[in-house]
Amino acid sequence: MNADEPALFNPHLTAEVDDEQQRLAALYRFGILDTAPEPQFDRLVTLAAQFFDMPMASVTFVDEHRQWFKAKTGSEPSQGPRSLSFCSIAIAQDGVMVVHDATQDARLRKFDNVTGEPHLRFYAGAPLMTAEGHKLGTFCVLDQRPREFSAEQEVLLESFAAMAMDELNLRRAVQDLSTMALHDTLTGLPNRAHFRQLMAQACRRADQSGEKVVVGLMDLNRFKIVNDTFGHAAGDELLQQVALRLKHSVATSDVVARMSGDEFTLLLTDVRSADDAANVMERIQQAFKEPFTLRGHDILVRCSIGLSSYPDHTHRPEQLLIQADAAMYRIKRAGSGYAWYDEAQDQRSPVELDQLILM
Repeated sequence: MNADEPALFNPHLTAEVDDEQQRLAALYRFGILDTAPEPQFDRLVTLAAQFFDMPMASVTFVDEHRQWFKAKTGSEPSQGPRSLSFCSIAIAQDGVMVVHDATQDARLRKFDNVTGEPHLRFYAGAPLMTAEGHKLGTFCVLDQRPREFSAEQEVLLESFAAMAMDELNLRRAVQDLSTMALHDTLTGLPNRAHFRQLMAQACRRADQSGEKVVVGLMDLNRFKIVNDTFGHAAGDELLQQVALRLKHSVATSDVVARMSGDEFTLLLTDVRSADDAANVMERIQQAFKEPFTLRGHDILVRCSIGLSSYPDHTHRPEQLLIQADAAMYRIKRAGSGYAWYDEAQDQRSPVELDQLILM
């Protein structure tokens, strides 16, 4: 083909690329790569090695450039290049891949792990397959001598692969439940309980670093009018838009959380001076100058933010939200904007303090 001739469209190659991208996306969703050893996977490979009388067994995942072993027995390294991986070939075919003698297989005989350590000869790998049919890797058994492998053994190896996938799905479900317990379902932001944990951790780090921690409590002004005018679904949409603007206004090391209703909290870490926090407040105020779009209408929303600093205003992390709420209450009465906690101006009644401690 001449250089100036258009390349021919290859639908089969395009489909293969799309399939591989979907497979990789499915793999990354499990968050399994480069994680620490876990006993449920270790037990499975140990049992498989004993059951099949093999010196090596592994649970292997194949990403874009490498194979990585979640669990293994024998002398295999923890990872290797995908280009020299038996498993990358196994996931490209249907069913269990069985190689009786790698030195006699044109695809494999020049691989480093065949010509050198650990001198692999036999391989059998069953795909680790999602419910959608994506092959994430294999459950495989290996030996340094040629072997036979019956159809019944292939079925049993598939059962081991299915058990590994069951453990992987259970692991993901537990992680999802943990995420749900610590995050607000509407906005995806950390919830109140998670924010308190992060705030306490940030204060402990500040004790070591000498930096400051700033906590902000933010309330949307006249949010009830939005709910009454456009409905609660539109109000929820507004809260989601607010969450996005707040996240874009703070540094990646800072935290935006949703407390309840239309109240959000900010956790600014590694703050050296009040000017650092003031810069963040300026970005938030600029972000709120742009109208929000709801049901085809542009709506201007204002917010009130109260700020408290650790250790400037208190040495007790649990007091930060109480002080920030008092400052927010004061600036909200004045209109909108932000205000720092001021002990002389922000005294609250005992009843109000009791309510705030339960926040």
